[in-house]
Amino acid sequence: MTPAFDLVVVDLDGTLIDASGRISLGNREALGRVKGEGLRTALCTGRPLFACRAALAQVPLTGPHIFCDGAWIGDERNGAVAAWPLAGEVVRRLIDYCRYAGLGLELYTTDAYYAELPPGQSELPAAAGPRIQAQRQGVDPVLVRDLESVLEWETAIKANLVLVGPEKRAIREGLAQAFAGCLRLGVARSAEFPEADFVNITDARVSKGAALVTLAEHLDIPIARTLAIGDGPNDIPLLQTAGLGVAMGDAPPEVRSLAGYVTKGLAEDGVAAALARFFPPP
Repeated sequence: MTPAFDLVVVDLDGTLIDASGRISLGNREALGRVKGEGLRTALCTGRPLFACRAALAQVPLTGPHIFCDGAWIGDERNGAVAAWPLAGEVVRRLIDYCRYAGLGLELYTTDAYYAELPPGQSELPAAAGPRIQAQRQGVDPVLVRDLESVLEWETAIKANLVLVGPEKRAIREGLAQAFAGCLRLGVARSAEFPEADFVNITDARVSKGAALVTLAEHLDIPIARTLAIGDGPNDIPLLQTAGLGVAMGDAPPEVRSLAGYVTKGLAEDGVAAALARFFPPP
């Protein structure tokens, strides 16, 4: 039977990797099988490329991949296919906003991410968002005294906040209102830190769905022949854009309700189950 899809894109946190950062044997074998059958396979994640190297080493995919919640498309070997960085003046406003609100903003470039030290301190507080992010990504931030100084030599691809606690929704809503029309907020979740919202902050034009359209065009694949698998609120545009959007079984109800198909949960190798359903082994 000829598969109905030519490109499979898979979210990372909460979809493909577990709380220890590993990809199960079942998921590795399933992705390897469909790749071997000639399908294009790619990640679609909020993380930057430099925080995905360990995952890509576990399961080599064809690429190119979607990183930074849709703001950067490319791979290690060939570089960028497309990118939508943040505007410098908007980033400066965002830095001021987060300083005033006491939020631990992170700025991401193609090669590193940066966090600002509190005045008079030589290290970040133990509960600071960038510390949580470092544990999740396996990459430490570059600590600077002034985040604005980063913009003198780097271009910010995205920003990020790690929000924990009862006020996180109100913080997100206030930020979205303050930067309406300039920025887009995409909330990702992690199996390792289920209590945290990892808020990807990108240019308003950016989403995983828009990036999928660009990637499919680059590969000369009709969007109707794409299959996407995800679990988080930031995956909703991806699942709605793909020819078939597949939600993980343990995704929030608002994600599952918008998917064309719901697979098993992360602990049950939901990615492998979905691939077996739509790309049956011979």
